[in-house]
Amino acid sequence: MWLFTATLASAAERDTLVALVEAGRAHAEGERLQAPLDRAEASVAASWQGALPTVRVEAGYTRNQFEAVFPQPQGDEVVISPRDQLDVTGRLSVPVFAPAAWSRIHQMDLERDTAGSRDLEGRAALDRSVVAAWARVRTSEAEARSARSAVDASRALVSTVEARDRVGQASPLDLLDARASLANAESALAAADASGTSAREALARLTGREPGPGDLDPDAITSPVAAVGTPPSLVAARDAERAAAAAVRGARWQYAPTVSAFATERWSNATGFAGQALTWQLGATATVSLFEGRSRAAAVGAAAASLREQSALRVLAEADRTGNVATATAQSAAAVAALDAAEAVLLARAEQRRTVTVSFEAGAASSSDVASAVADELQAASDRHRAAGDVALARADLRLALGVPVLEEVP
Repeated sequence: MWLFTATLASAAERDTLVALVEAGRAHAEGERLQAPLDRAEASVAASWQGALPTVRVEAGYTRNQFEAVFPQPQGDEVVISPRDQLDVTGRLSVPVFAPAAWSRIHQMDLERDTAGSRDLEGRAALDRSVVAAWARVRTSEAEARSARSAVDASRALVSTVEARDRVGQASPLDLLDARASLANAESALAAADASGTSAREALARLTGREPGPGDLDPDAITSPVAAVGTPPSLVAARDAERAAAAAVRGARWQYAPTVSAFATERWSNATGFAGQALTWQLGATATVSLFEGRSRAAAVGAAAASLREQSALRVLAEADRTGNVATATAQSAAAVAALDAAEAVLLARAEQRRTVTVSFEAGAASSSDVASAVADELQAASDRHRAAGDVALARADLRLALGVPVLEEVP
């Protein structure tokens, strides 16, 4: 029955944590992380400007001082330049060979991929922050409950010692020890409440909400059995290197010519000597920039330097992956061992307090012994609660190091 109840509690706490992580992604910090990706998407759309056909229409009106006409033998007149001149021109331009523009599009696509990887990296860090804040809240709540139990035990001790003092069965030192034990427990309770307030404020800032009542359960975050993904930081480093390489190619393509075909159609009531109001033109243009100082060479050099930097960062990220997995694995195992030890110590201290309390009631132990046992149990409980929080965080770090989400329900 206890195992079934614990399983239900673990599932409920996991549902709470899933809701908090999802709320964190939808809250202000998640929106801030989304902004660079949105800008990258807009940059991709803008990069097509030099690679797609363009259509332009211009209309104009001119008031000429004199009208110029040319008489024809048939008696008609050709209006070369009317007094009120109207012109409408449409132009279609189609890039035929634009390697610099095409390279720019490819570069923007890769930079968008990099922004997407950075977004995933930021969201993974945000998820970890939410888990840390949740663990702090639950740890503070558990410490507060333990401190309240210690306060109740200390108050009972004070009442007992005061009653004995009134009949001459307790010394002034016994009364001082009992009151000091109560003050210590009340101080621990105040510290736990303050820590809980701070933790809830931090969690509310990240998620916009607070968790309901619950217990800190490290099993709300499961330990991964194997590496099944790539850490977002490594994915981002690889994407950034590819984008930098594309930037180098794009800078070099600035030396290449650009070829465009165009078609123009013009209507005007100023027909000129051709005598036609509607005329068209077809043609092609080739543009080569022969000299622009050292701007293009400087652009190539800057892009190459950026590529070297991103390549070095990618190599470091590759090396960090192995080290981070080893470190996170060791820390997770150490956290679990520390939790087991803390739980064993807590059981021992709880039994010690119970035994000393019984002995005190029988007159075989002093109030100082009870006060010491209460303080020891309170410290052991605090150590156990913090160890449970450390296990949850260590598992989250291990999952991120292995390249899997903190929670499977929130990829």
